[in-house]
Amino acid sequence: MSHATIRLPIGDPVALGYQFYAFPLAIQATDERASDWILSNYIQLEYDERGWDTEVPLTFYLYDYALSPWLEVVRGTRAWYTSADIVEVVRNALANGYYAYLVIDEYHIPNRRFFQVKHQEHDILVHGVDDRTGTFTVLGFDEQMRFRSTEVSQEDFGRSHHALDGERFQNAPVVFYRPRRQPDFGYPPIRYDFNVELVRRTLHEYLHSIDTSRHFDMLRAPRPCRYGMDVYQPLEQFIIEYAKRERPYDIRHLHILWEHKRMMTARVGRLADLIGSIASLQDDARQIETDAMALRNVMMRDHLQNGRKGYLDNSLDLLNRVRDKETALLTEVVRRIDDAGPSAPATAGLPPGTKH
Repeated sequence: MSHATIRLPIGDPVALGYQFYAFPLAIQATDERASDWILSNYIQLEYDERGWDTEVPLTFYLYDYALSPWLEVVRGTRAWYTSADIVEVVRNALANGYYAYLVIDEYHIPNRRFFQVKHQEHDILVHGVDDRTGTFTVLGFDEQMRFRSTEVSQEDFGRSHHALDGERFQNAPVVFYRPRRQPDFGYPPIRYDFNVELVRRTLHEYLHSIDTSRHFDMLRAPRPCRYGMDVYQPLEQFIIEYAKRERPYDIRHLHILWEHKRMMTARVGRLADLIGSIASLQDDARQIETDAMALRNVMMRDHLQNGRKGYLDNSLDLLNRVRDKETALLTEVVRRIDDAGPSAPATAGLPPGTKH
């Protein structure tokens, strides 16, 4: 076995509420050209009507978390690698510039909440190998819920993979990502400019709670979900149930709401590069982002202090403020895109931050 020392770069993802989309975003953060595609997407929110106890109850709507014009993706499942040495598979992938994404048992992964505590499946991204120390470099949330890279021995990594052997996890993903340097065979050169028309259409669907997945129903049957502004009602119910201690603390839902507003601020800024009349709306977007962050932080403080006086009223007031201000803002954004007419997308090839 040849010795290797490889560390593929990662950046700060623009959103990390769930690792399955944080990982590809962290890879794309190393290439500024991906920004226009990211801001043309990650607009719609989706709430699973089966309830808050589902595995991913609230998240960005993504037809496929792995797809991006800026990523080459090789997709498989554990069933493809049943007889393979997973350590060698991952080492070979890294040697060819591929990041490895798979599901493992965190019981065997140091610096994780469940390390040597309980068996718990979770996803992970491998982006480095050092055969001198016999380790892999892996990315994910550590035991203090910090999103960072840590080390795991190759031997323990192998154990973490094989701990999930069996029928239940045969369909679990094993995905390899590599930044795309050349287009798919037979396709034109890689390019994805900021798509003003797609943004306008998805903002409209968000405002009117339209099921964005219907665009792909020739490929996948729709799931029982609420979309866009309709997610505020179950979020309100979640806050009420949490305040009454009828539902356990889980900051992910309000964190994702804040991530959504943070990305919307960046999106409004990008639109302002292309449509001058939108520039005056940037302060409104930033204020909504600030209110959403306050909503998240209020819940964190309530949890840390085991209850705070006035928490419920304050949280509901913030949630309603975010919803109402966002409705007004995005309605105006769509109107100004319409007023700009079909000429607006023609300037969308400008680099991010370029004024026209």
